[in-house]
Amino acid sequence: MPAFKHETFFRRHPVFTGEELAAHLAANGEAGARTQESLLAYHTGAGRLIRVRRGLFAVVPPGACGDIYPVDPYLVAAKLTRDSVLSHHTALELHGRAYSMYNRSPTRLLALRGSSSFVPRYSREPGSRRHSAA
Repeated sequence: MPAFKHETFFRRHPVFTGEELAAHLAANGEAGARTQESLLAYHTGAGRLIRVRRGLFAVVPPGACGDIYPVDPYLVAAKLTRDSVLSHHTALELHGRAYSMYNRSPTRLLALRGSSSFVPRYSREPGSRRHSAA
């Protein structure tokens, strides 16, 4: 038996939605009105879970620090919507077939023009061929 009741679920779902957790709780006969909310609050407070966004959570492995733990971006992308698809360059990267490197952390800055309109400007990495938009 696992150290705590929901360890198996957390091991099988490193990134999960609230709906998936609700189905797990219902299958175990724990479908109380506040069960899911209190379980998420407890494990998030204990540093066991990271809230990626509303309704989407990532499990922090034992011994890892939740503040700096890198969540797998492919798992997050796959869980963002029910019909999400990883294709083109992302699929090539996932399968180790991409020949060019993609910068995973684009920086987007907003520059104020006039009094009420924003114009997006993209910063350039040193050596990048990408030019600023605007």
